[in-house]
Amino acid sequence: MQIPNPEGMELAEWANGTAYALGQYTSIMQFFDTTDWREWGVQFYNSPKLGLHDPPNPYEFDNWRLWAERLQGALGNVSGNPKSRS
Repeated sequence: MQIPNPEGMELAEWANGTAYALGQYTSIMQFFDTTDWREWGVQFYNSPKLGLHDPPNPYEFDNWRLWAERLQGALGNVSGNPKSRS
């Protein structure tokens, strides 16, 4: 999985790029500017497929970038079968 590096990116840009990058593996909701980043990020933590790779709990972070960097570290090198697009 190739998750974008959050460095130098705005939250919405990074979040939607991440959702797109993971689209072949699982369904992640699009991020909107009115969305709470922790509420959005808990999708990764609660995902049956992604949860196997120990993504960080966003509610344990005060800063979205630090959480995003940890998420990238947890999921960035995961390989596997993409979900079926049938």
